[in-house]
Amino acid sequence: MTTNVGAVEPVRPAGGPRRVLIVAGWTYVGYHLLLVVLGTYEALSRYWDLAEFLGEVAVGLMLYPVLVPGLAMCGGLHGGCNSVLGVAAQLTVLGLTLAWSITGWRVVISACRRSIQRRKGES
Repeated sequence: MTTNVGAVEPVRPAGGPRRVLIVAGWTYVGYHLLLVVLGTYEALSRYWDLAEFLGEVAVGLMLYPVLVPGLAMCGGLHGGCNSVLGVAAQLTVLGLTLAWSITGWRVVISACRRSIQRRKGES
């Protein structure tokens, strides 16, 4: 029985940087959707005027998912981060969350593009 050891391909890692970014992006999409659902539920229970409700949901769709982790660092806008270190930590978390949101939106846009291209290819 002969073996050809030289013909064995090297083992590739299961993931890679691209795969990690895709998983992080879809995780952000899930997080974003969860906050939108919770924000919509709160807006439904709080606002009876259609304009106020739509304003709250519009702000909740775009801003809350990015701002919540940074604001939670020091107890929100009014709680405090009076020290330089606290403000630096809050801004760092805000920057990281913003990068995470950009990754999530990029993943969603890429998935939509692939879906559209597949449909065009089938026609």
